[in-house]
Amino acid sequence: MIVGSNSNNGGWFLLEQIPTTALLLQPMQDFSFFHRLFPNIVHNMKDWEYTFDPVSKAEWIRQITSDLKQKPIEALMGEWWKGESRWPLLHAEDMDDERVRLPDFLFNKPPQITEHISVAGASPKAINQAILTALQFGTQSIILQVPATEEIFKPDWIKDVHLDWIIFQIEQDELSEAPLTSFIESLPEHSLYRVLRGPTAKPLSTVLRGSKPNALIDINAYRFVYNFPSIGNWIGKSTITLNALIDDLHQWNAKGFETSAFFKQCILAVEADQDFFKQIIQTRSLHVLWQNLNQHYSETAMVSNDRYLETHIEQKNKEKPDLFLVRASMSALAASLAGTGSLCIHQSKEDTAPLFYHRINRNIHHLLELESGMYKGIDPLSGAYSIDFHLKHWATSVWSHLTLDNKGERLDV
Repeated sequence: MIVGSNSNNGGWFLLEQIPTTALLLQPMQDFSFFHRLFPNIVHNMKDWEYTFDPVSKAEWIRQITSDLKQKPIEALMGEWWKGESRWPLLHAEDMDDERVRLPDFLFNKPPQITEHISVAGASPKAINQAILTALQFGTQSIILQVPATEEIFKPDWIKDVHLDWIIFQIEQDELSEAPLTSFIESLPEHSLYRVLRGPTAKPLSTVLRGSKPNALIDINAYRFVYNFPSIGNWIGKSTITLNALIDDLHQWNAKGFETSAFFKQCILAVEADQDFFKQIIQTRSLHVLWQNLNQHYSETAMVSNDRYLETHIEQKNKEKPDLFLVRASMSALAASLAGTGSLCIHQSKEDTAPLFYHRINRNIHHLLELESGMYKGIDPLSGAYSIDFHLKHWATSVWSHLTLDNKGERLDV
């Protein structure tokens, strides 16, 4: 049994192959102040304090029942997804003394501003203009989506772009074999090559074929991207994806590469959910699972790469631009509160969408940074009852079905 915490990085904790109904934590120092939902915001309100007397759960439920009038209390219940109950009436009496506090380094700066640009069907001039416009609005990282059919990287895509000022990433559609030699040879210097991974991807050993000193791609330039969709059975889908990641780690090690390097080059790409609190719980659960995987496989100290988790907010089919703006704002707030390292608000794929919305969507990043006051190096949601309750259940359920060290059983979805 492994339990523990890291006092320098907050109260993250280690999971084990344990029953899904239990989560074992090491007692932490007293963080009673962080019981509050937005502790750092409350801290700035010097003249405001809680003055209400404690209320028992029984008294609380009686008041809720009275407020519901003729509706039964069961009307407040629901499901996150089919078969996964939502428990809205959680009280201090329902919780243990352990609070989930994510590492402080996740909250000491705002998420990296990321822009996703597809080159499919667009002229090099249009791609170049899209990149320059994104940089004009403060973009720090560019993900250039390139079809697998492209044989070479076109220099006109990045004309007048200073790549040494930003993080420039190339992402191709999944290939049947290793990337085309002609395309790899034409990549700009210092660019990163994103490889989409998952349960249906080709073996990682195929992608890494020929990876050695003086190879076409420096092994350190790879970024292995694992997508975590929000729709459906999140526990089951996340289990499958993380088991695929563990399989990749074994193949990586078989090539003679270090475990710590693999973790530094992984990216957990989260699809923003339309439910504000569900997105927060999903993201925080992935943080806990990721820190534990690092600790389980790494012999050295925990990897402190603070950009391993990126959130993608995409416009739904037939979703009006003004409604997407509202949803993107809420999802961006949820991502920031949950410690996301990189935030990408995808621009509308419709040619008729007014450019006004492109500009406003990009400004969401800056508004959160300048006006929220959130990024103070403290987990703002530590101790939130409902979030902690569901996080512990979801993270433990996934962990108990991971094939750690080739042991355990897979979860059928």
